[in-house]
Amino acid sequence: MNKEEGHTLARVYADPTMPGVRWRDDEQLFIGLGGYAKWSDPEHLTVELNGTKASFDTPKRDKNTTLGPADGEKVQAFLASAGIGKDMAEG
Repeated sequence: MNKEEGHTLARVYADPTMPGVRWRDDEQLFIGLGGYAKWSDPEHLTVELNGTKASFDTPKRDKNTTLGPADGEKVQAFLASAGIGKDMAEG
């Protein structure tokens, strides 16, 4: 995970998720953590990380769309279930 991905992780784990986190940022975060991320269509991001799989529906047909509070909670839950804690962003 590089510095930018660590910054994204910290912003996702903020309570609530900090404004400005884009789906594209999350895609890069999942890949940077050694996972897999693929847009199966412009509104659906499928991910796998540490053997944990999830699918996220994005509200618009644009990877630059930012996460809403509910989206942030879903991403946090996925990361936690994959063993990725917010402490990784601080290290």
